Amino acid sequence: MTNILWKTIINTLALYLVSFLIPSLTINSPFYAILAGLSLSLLAITIRPILMALCLPLNLLSFGAFIFIINTWILQLTDLMVKGLHIPGFWIALAASIIIMLCNYMAARIQERWISYKTSSPIISTE
Repeated sequence: MTNILWKTIINTLALYLVSFLIPSLTINSPFYAILAGLSLSLLAITIRPILMALCLPLNLLSFGAFIFIINTWILQLTDLMVKGLHIPGFWIALAASIIIMLCNYMAARIQERWISYKTSSPIISTE
């Protein structure tokens, strides 16, 4: 449950950031940003593994570059589901999915560091 909430928050913030970086990608209100972040998270958890399995040969032939296309499809599907989100075309969706993927990557690294920092034991000298 915490992981889904974390992904939703990161995806919502990443979508909001993308809407500022790419002016043609529009989000009508913060409510639609939260709804789009939730939809994107749920689609990434449910549909993305199925697409990854189905497109495995293409992914192997492209040395992993097809993951960008799969992420773009997921983002376009989110656009179809959320009426307050408007992504005008494939190339805009591709650029947005790359930025969102970078945000998710950075958030995962920060989360790993935070967890390792919290679980590390301090070195105490007993001399």
